Amino acid sequence: MDKFSTKYSELDDSESQDEPFLSGSRGKRFELKSSVYIWVLWGTQIAFFCVSLILLLVAKRHKPTEAECTPILHSYSPAFEAIEYYETNFPRDFGEPSPYRGTPSIEKDNIWQDLWDYGAINVSKEKQAELNHTTPREGTTWRYTDEKFGGGPAALIWGFHQIHCIDVLRMASYRDHYQKRHNEFGEDMPFVFEGPEYLVRIHIDHCIEMLRIDAMCKADMTPFFIEMEPTAPLGYRADFSVHQKCRNYEKLQQWTLDHTAIF
Repeated sequence: MDKFSTKYSELDDSESQDEPFLSGSRGKRFELKSSVYIWVLWGTQIAFFCVSLILLLVAKRHKPTEAECTPILHSYSPAFEAIEYYETNFPRDFGEPSPYRGTPSIEKDNIWQDLWDYGAINVSKEKQAELNHTTPREGTTWRYTDEKFGGGPAALIWGFHQIHCIDVLRMASYRDHYQKRHNEFGEDMPFVFEGPEYLVRIHIDHCIEMLRIDAMCKADMTPFFIEMEPTAPLGYRADFSVHQKCRNYEKLQQWTLDHTAIF
């Protein structure tokens, strides 16, 4: 026979019996690995679900603090750190006595001025964008504080301006009284009446408009009730003791004094 011819020989019984054993072993190992992988996958998903559920329950039970809510509901202020709240009811009656009501006097004018007459504070340059004021109007520049106060733009407090405007309207409503005191006793006329008459009128109208815009912006929807009272001129009267959550004004006054950069 040709020396390059191929010869075949049968496997003996021992060799032919090993093959099924080896194949079955590999299959079982594959099935075992697949089962472990599936269980790990399911376990991971269950653990992720449990953690998510726990976080959801914790989030639902967590009540945001007033300090957390204030920056969300209000424009930025460096005075956020000084804001604290308390609940109260306003005075009930239409003619409720108050040291801020009634005919002007030097003492009354002074306590009104103490409510709003404060200097400017520093606002950091990084926070200007949060107030939507990054560039001044054309032809103007910001007024800056000294570096020892932060070196940022100087700013007044909006709430104090609003009290100032209420004071302006109070004085305007008593203009005849001030004029009489000036003529008879030489008392100075309040600042609101300084300058030409057209500027006095602009100042008053400005304050009316700013108070209107501010009140509509805040749009307080707190209910206050109507009391039926036969002895009242109309047979009923409003109960002005509306329940409110207020800011501690004295604390904000003190914060402003402590942070005044320009007097």
